[in-house]
This record gives sequence, C-alpha cells and structure tokens, in this order.
Amino acid sequence: MNNYLTYIKEEVYAGRIKDQRELLQCSSGGAFTALSDYFVDKGNIVVASTYNYQMHIEEFVFIHNKAERDAARGSKYMQSKLGAAFKEEELWLKDNPERTLLFVGMGCQADGFRKFVELKGFRDRVYIVDIVCHGSPSPKLWREYAKSIERKYGEKINYLTFKDKRNGWNSPTAIVVINNKEISIKDYVRVFYNRCALHPSCYVCPYATMD
Repeated sequence: MNNYLTYIKEEVYAGRIKDQRELLQCSSGGAFTALSDYFVDKGNIVVASTYNYQMHIEEFVFIHNKAERDAARGSKYMQSKLGAAFKEEELWLKDNPERTLLFVGMGCQADGFRKFVELKGFRDRVYIVDIVCHGSPSPKLWREYAKSIERKYGEKINYLTFKDKRNGWNSPTAIVVINNKEISIKDYVRVFYNRCALHPSCYVCPYATMD
C-alpha cells in the first residue's frame, strides 16, 4: 500500500509572547506583536489591517512604529479592504532596496500578495504571514450595525475590541466605547460565530483547508 501513498509530515508550533502586559493587549498569543517588533526595530516596514473609526472599515496600512502597530492589534470580525495596498507596497520596495517588508493578512490576501511580489521580482525581500480565517461577512453588515449603535447613543465609536481579556482567556469580551461608555456588541459576535452571514464563497474557499 505504501507504494501508492505519499505521506506529508505537518509540523505545528504554538507559542505566546513572554511579556504578560503585552499579552493582555493581544487577542490571542501576541504573535503579531512579536513579529512586528522584530521588523520595526530594524527599521523595516509592516503592512497589516487596522480599523478605520470614521469609515467603519478594516483597511490595510503601513506600520512604521510600535504606536501604529498597537492600533492594528486585535481580532477584527469583518472583511478587510486591500485598496491600493499592493501597488503602494511595490513602490515602497522600489524606493527602499535595502529594506524588507512583513505582510500580514488572511490566506487569500497573503497568497495574492505572494503571487504579486513574485511577478514583480521582490519575493526575496518580503515575509508573509497568513492568518487562519473563520470566514467573513459582508463589510456592510458591520457598517450598518456600527452606525445603528452611534445613532442610538448620539456619538461616534472611539474604541473597538472583539476580544478584551478582562474575564480571562476563555471568556473574551466584545465592546465598543462611545463617550467613555462601554457598549456590548455580543449580538454581532453571535452572528459571526454562528456563521449566519458569511460570504457564500467562504464555504468553498480553497484556503480553508489543512494545506
């Protein structure tokens, strides 16, 4: 039987950042913090998604320092907008031939970027991290939900977290803050985790596999 089968050995590693204070600011184990520190400290660049409170969208940005990195930390239960990120990264790589870039995105985004930099000839200066994806609802669902909260409380959301660790690792708290008032967003999280509003393509996604 072994003559007809090929066995592929998969290796899985788990880890978490050692700094407990930093760990509490992260959604999970702080891998993004540790990896981005390595790049930022050496004068390189990180590209990852952050939440735009004005537009209620998740968008990709250039991260130059730890303050910008901190704004990009945390789980975001919405589809991120790539926009012109690939072209902007290409320009940065051309203008900074001695520096490297770390790209962090979902599997489809990461593989798209990998193919893009291979085509452009920059693959040897780019490091790519893809995040295990739960699936993504329409960005409009979150925008309408966020706007409804703002209408109810009469102010703009100025802070968002889907995994605050105040109640421990296994009981994450999802809230927004408006005018120093914490407001639960557990209804949105329930819809997300129950897979009630994922894109149909998420159920046939080629990246949602063990490979």
